[in-house]
Amino acid sequence: MGVRRDGATTAARREWALRKWARGDGPAQSGRAALVPAAAHTRAHALVPSDQWRDLARSRWVRLGVLCRDHRLKIIVAFSLLLVPAAWSVCRLRVSADQTMLTPRGTPSLRALHALSDHQISIGLLQPVFIVATNRDVPSPSLGCHDDDLDARQLVVARAAHALDGVDTSQISCGWLHARVPLCDPNTTLFGHPLRDIATTFCPGTCANYCTAPFNRSVLAPSLFDEMHAFRDVLENELHIDPSQIRDITTLPTNRTARITTDDALALLSSATPLADAYRAQLAHYTNYDQTATLMEVLLPDGPAGSNGLDALYAMRAAVQRPRFAPFEFVVQTDISTVLDYIALVMRQAPRVLSLTTCGGALVVGGLAFRSLLVPLRLLLTIVVTLVLVAALSAWVYQDVIPIGGLYWIVPISCSTLMIGLSLDYDVFLISEIYELRVAGYTTEAAILRAMGTESSTITTAGLIMTIAFSSMLLSSTDVLNQWGLLLVSTSLIDTFLVRTLLVPSLMFYAVEWNWWPGRMPPPKCLTHLEEPMLQPCTAGAGGPLNHGGAIRACDRARGGGTATDRF
Repeated sequence: MGVRRDGATTAARREWALRKWARGDGPAQSGRAALVPAAAHTRAHALVPSDQWRDLARSRWVRLGVLCRDHRLKIIVAFSLLLVPAAWSVCRLRVSADQTMLTPRGTPSLRALHALSDHQISIGLLQPVFIVATNRDVPSPSLGCHDDDLDARQLVVARAAHALDGVDTSQISCGWLHARVPLCDPNTTLFGHPLRDIATTFCPGTCANYCTAPFNRSVLAPSLFDEMHAFRDVLENELHIDPSQIRDITTLPTNRTARITTDDALALLSSATPLADAYRAQLAHYTNYDQTATLMEVLLPDGPAGSNGLDALYAMRAAVQRPRFAPFEFVVQTDISTVLDYIALVMRQAPRVLSLTTCGGALVVGGLAFRSLLVPLRLLLTIVVTLVLVAALSAWVYQDVIPIGGLYWIVPISCSTLMIGLSLDYDVFLISEIYELRVAGYTTEAAILRAMGTESSTITTAGLIMTIAFSSMLLSSTDVLNQWGLLLVSTSLIDTFLVRTLLVPSLMFYAVEWNWWPGRMPPPKCLTHLEEPMLQPCTAGAGGPLNHGGAIRACDRARGGGTATDRF
């Protein structure tokens, strides 16, 4: 520990002397070398009086690096505290399948949708959600000939038009046909002609189930009505759907909240009242041809692709999987079911793919490039910090400030790789310079300060250029493009001015020489960022004072010793 304190004291004194020399406050030019301890010359480093080093000593980025060095733990703790509310905001981030986000604002289609809302007409009418229930085994009462009159008329005219001379075809209906023909008798004739084909085609449910079968299987089974009532309870109580927006055969057509039993339904079907006619029409609308399956129509306020539509669809799909609904094969169907499956599949696979390819690749490449285990782990940590902050900002903007239901589902997936690339790009610019300086003979602390002084302006300029390029999407009238722009612009700004400027140097100052573990670095020659390795024999050929990087490697080659990296 004593050696470390002595070295740190020597470096601090030397840095003070060099800063004083750079400001011009010390002795005359001929005497400035006296400010540097004699050990400086024995360690193979020297002062190079030039405007470049004066600028480096006065650099704001270097002063910021000194701030990060002196307060590294406070900065790390501050970022940790910032991540707590950010992580909470990320947990409430929602994705949406609302197709209106793909449509520019002010288009005729969006104006029409807004007109529906303004007139309190449910958008769910355009995209209803259907729950299908099927009765395959449960007995139910007989209904008689229950097929559609129009179907009967068309089939009779198509199959037996030659036998309808003098018959007003507009009067043909189920009742007309059933009154004249025993449909269940395979030998039935109409005007002397066999009508077996008409009977089997027109009323297969009647002949197969109601006449010859031991019992009938239809949607009018009491147990099916009970399960549909139970599913309505799930929709109303758990999903908080308005009962008037749920339509099926277990309620009256004039009052969607008034539930009925199978006895009530049979009574209506056997009566001749306006309400009975309405219920018969409802039964025909929500059942299949032989009435073995029925639909429950659910109208969501914003449609299945609206702000709460995906959540409602997921909840309905989970509800129909409950054991009590299994006997009647409840399934959920809507016109965006395919999109729903896309979203579920992508959201399930994307984290694994991104972590294994992008992040895993970054770890492997970073570890091989810098011959270190801690550097790629630190790279991954700063990427996660940037992504969390950007996601938290997006949740706040698109769910609180501009409440449109969250991000369109494809936006975070498609932007993630580009956001990770931006974060890695700026980080690698700085780390590669620090690594090269450390190999050239600087201590890690000196390499960090020197790299910040020489590279930060370039990295910041690149970040501003990318910000300006991406910001054009913020001016678009399409929500998806706005979201793209916000994610990319915020990534560029956060990584350029927060993560790369404060967090990266603080983490590296905290680890110091452990940054390069398990690799091995050469002994340091320069204890401060204002010193230059002693390569004077090559300076004349290089045309001036030596800089780091390529110039150092060129001089090393000229001296026949190979590059610093090669020696390492």
